[in-house]
Amino acid sequence: MPMLRQQSAMEYLMTYGWSILIIAIVIAALFVLGVFNGTGSGGASACVALSGWQCTGLQLYSSGAMR
Repeated sequence: MPMLRQQSAMEYLMTYGWSILIIAIVIAALFVLGVFNGTGSGGASACVALSGWQCTGLQLYSSGAMR
C-alpha cells in the first residue's frame, strides 16, 4: 500500500512540474517578444490607427520602413 501512495505522489509532482515549466517558458517568451513592456519584435513596430486616433512620432521612409 505505501508503494501505491508513493507512485501517486510522484505522478502528481511530475504532472504539475511539467505544467509549471511550460507556463514559465511561455511567460519568458512573452517577455522576450516585448509583450509586457512595448519593446522588442512584438512591440511598437507598427502604427495601427483606429477611428478617431492618431499615430504620432512615426516616420514612413521611401524604403517602406516606419520608425
